[in-house]
Amino acid sequence: MPALTELLAEYEFQVKGSINRIDVTGLELDSRRCFPGCVYFALAGRKHDGLNYVDEAVARGAQAVILEQFPTHVPRGVAMIRVPDARDAMAYLSRAFYRTNERSMHLVATTGTNGKTSTTAYIEHILSSAIGSAGVVGTGGARLNGEVLPSYSTTYTTPESIELHRQLARMSASGAKAVALEASSVALDVGRLKYLSFAAGVFTNLSPEHLDDHHTVEAYWAAKLKLFEGLCEHAVVNDDEPHAEDIKRRMPGNFTTYGIDSAYADYRATSIVYGRASTEYVLEHASLHTRVIVPTPGRFAVLNSLAAIAATGQLGVRTDDAVYALKSIPGIAGRFEVKADEQRDVAYVVDFAHTPAALQNVLEAAGHIASGRVAVVFGCGGDRDRTKRAAMGEVAAKFADFTVITSDNPRTERPCAIIEEIAVGANRVSGASFVVEELREAAIARAVNWARAGDVVVIAGKGDEDYQDFGSKKLPFSDSSVVSDLIRVNGGGE
Repeated sequence: MPALTELLAEYEFQVKGSINRIDVTGLELDSRRCFPGCVYFALAGRKHDGLNYVDEAVARGAQAVILEQFPTHVPRGVAMIRVPDARDAMAYLSRAFYRTNERSMHLVATTGTNGKTSTTAYIEHILSSAIGSAGVVGTGGARLNGEVLPSYSTTYTTPESIELHRQLARMSASGAKAVALEASSVALDVGRLKYLSFAAGVFTNLSPEHLDDHHTVEAYWAAKLKLFEGLCEHAVVNDDEPHAEDIKRRMPGNFTTYGIDSAYADYRATSIVYGRASTEYVLEHASLHTRVIVPTPGRFAVLNSLAAIAATGQLGVRTDDAVYALKSIPGIAGRFEVKADEQRDVAYVVDFAHTPAALQNVLEAAGHIASGRVAVVFGCGGDRDRTKRAAMGEVAAKFADFTVITSDNPRTERPCAIIEEIAVGANRVSGASFVVEELREAAIARAVNWARAGDVVVIAGKGDEDYQDFGSKKLPFSDSSVVSDLIRVNGGGE
């Protein structure tokens, strides 16, 4: 067990009480999980202030408390450690306690509005195939060699720094040689990734999102850029995106580009063929021209695979080995997950798309695999950025032949109020064909009944989530399961 004086040796702090003779058994952010010998971080959150739970943390055995202001009452025998920024201190001590930067693992972080989950999964798969043991941390939790690791319940794409370092230490101890990580804008903004060192940082794309957190697109982009301001050694950048130039200026000589439209991309896809179950293209890199097969339809699959090839190349993986690994990558639950009703010749796509840009990408990909029409079922989350609701309604009306607007995760908002805001955008499109069905299961059934041979039905917004969030309660619900049940009812099997 490391001594607290050792962990804090090079960090600025003030203390009430004594930190001498304190051996740290662990770090905790939640007072309910504190245990003898741990250090408790009393952070102020959106709903709760950690200072209100100091007594509980101490009662459960915390020996020291990290905070930004001293309380009026200091429990006896407990060190109160005041720091300028408790979140920064949490990231710093997490790195020091778990000795993260002393471990011989390559870390790769991916940021962007859309594509983070798929890109990290592609990177994980290539690394597992090419160099052996590899892990991933992101929206789907933490995995090592395909096995889900136990973790504290969290809805964060990028876990809080204590949980993140805990998982990295566990992976390292189990023999992981590399870890692919999703880096969210909020995580970058509040410093969860600070004090980590990434061999490569990947940028996918940028469109307005999380404005409830960042308020402006400029602030949202500034948060993303923090990955390329000292956290990563090399940038892997989507050269089709205008924002790529900001990254190149920050990391001159230390970036690699990929793209479809950019004629100057280091990794470029040409001669793209979109199939119903896969995508093929020619990869042009240096003097290499090789055929790539990705078992996922759509333009986004091309860009995500290019990013993964380029990123793993920075870790020493040969391009041919990366291309070979991509052929066998398994489908990602809730990410363009295709379910076929073979009897009716209808394809259903379950996808997490919950931004205007992501919804457009999925609908365009659905158009590539449809010999008939395209329908979409979607809603928008409550208590989140309202500006994208009308925009998503407009995208759906433009790129789908039939739209069913429904409920997503309304949280504390009224579902019908969210739907009304979405419908405003759909009404902007002349001749738009859309209906409203608040109950999500009934909405999916409506689209299923509409479909005929050759059609594709997209169910967007929730992906692999297995619940609907109504604020005071979460009810079991799975888009994928509902679709499967409806296929069976219609006699199509699976």
